[in-house]
Amino acid sequence: KRFKRVHPVRFADVKKIRETLHLTQKEFAEFFGVSPRTIQEWEQKRKNPSAIARNFLRVIEVAPAVVQKALLHG
Repeated sequence: KRFKRVHPVRFADVKKIRETLHLTQKEFAEFFGVSPRTIQEWEQKRKNPSAIARNFLRVIEVAPAVVQKALLHG
């Protein structure tokens, strides 16, 4: 198969994604390998996720179980 070029997600509502999954900041960070401080910074808009992080957050939003399965088997 050929891959199609993708463009980075422009915005990721980290708090919305996390709350949709019914996770605390600490749980979200632990489940997806991000520091709790980073989650706080993103949610409080003190820092913005990089393009790669925004793409990763989008995948978490759409398929969180797939992401966790991939990370657990890495």
